[in-house]
Amino acid sequence: MNIEIIGGGSLGLLLAGSLAAADAGHSLTMVVRTARQAEAISLQGITVRDRDGNHPHTAAAVCLDFAAYSAGQQAVGGGADWILLALKQKDISLPVIEAIRGRAGRDTRICCFQNGMGHLEKLRSVVGGDRLYAAVTTEGAMRLSDTEVWHTGMGGTRIGIAENGISSSGQHLAMLAEVLANAGFQTAVSENIQADIWDKLIINTVVNPLTALLDIQNGQLLDHPMCLELMQHLFEEADSAAAAAGFGRPDGLRWQRLVEVCRATAGNKSSMLQDLAAGRLTELEWLTGSLLREGKSRGLMLPYHETVYRLVKAKEALKTRTEEGIELSKNN
Repeated sequence: MNIEIIGGGSLGLLLAGSLAAADAGHSLTMVVRTARQAEAISLQGITVRDRDGNHPHTAAAVCLDFAAYSAGQQAVGGGADWILLALKQKDISLPVIEAIRGRAGRDTRICCFQNGMGHLEKLRSVVGGDRLYAAVTTEGAMRLSDTEVWHTGMGGTRIGIAENGISSSGQHLAMLAEVLANAGFQTAVSENIQADIWDKLIINTVVNPLTALLDIQNGQLLDHPMCLELMQHLFEEADSAAAAAGFGRPDGLRWQRLVEVCRATAGNKSSMLQDLAAGRLTELEWLTGSLLREGKSRGLMLPYHETVYRLVKAKEALKTRTEEGIELSKNN
């Protein structure tokens, strides 16, 4: 199987490092943003540290920067069997989409690992509905350097075809699930990936903004009654939006899963917290923002999420401005 992984962040490194270490005979190419990271990975491989921070393995990996990837010969009948898209939503730009369109062959399938909503609509113009897939994962990972990632928490991954009404059964999806399982990921095929996307969106819109605002690790949300109360309010609003969209779950199931994820990734810093700390724009617009848009389209008021959205936006603006000021002072 010929696999391309696009994205050199924590999830991209975890996927590529784990697949390369499995050494199952697949052709694996990683695609990252900068030539610096591509060269480092090609020379040093990818190091995946386990949950305790130990160094279990370093795996060799072929790596291209996006300029080299985009300049590659366009695929006609060939191309990758699978493109695993591990970029954040905010990084799926038009040039990225056009590069993928040029590289994808007639039989290429794309599996999107993004949080939130909106990414599948962007990719539907690249491949047909029967070749666009979504993945929902609760694996915890933290990028330590261009070539090193810390697997902070074991989770689960569900994959399924993105288009409603098309069965997720079939050899292609089963083969991808097997490849991921052999690389150490607990993987299951989903017949309702849209409901799974809502499950993950609810987790992300509760955990990520609160940990970013409070500057705490995921597990610390469970340690204080006031944090639990805020979690409950945010959860109830998000769960009501999912039910209104037709993706409800039995009572208590999603809350139980939310608590389990916090415990399983107790020592993890959410991606939103990491982005704020580094002065980067967060995925808030595609997480809480998409939830608010879904709620508005159905006449729902989500006041707790509206407040959290505004608070994170304010903190994001202040942090970005501060980091820009520090960078300017360094250059002057």
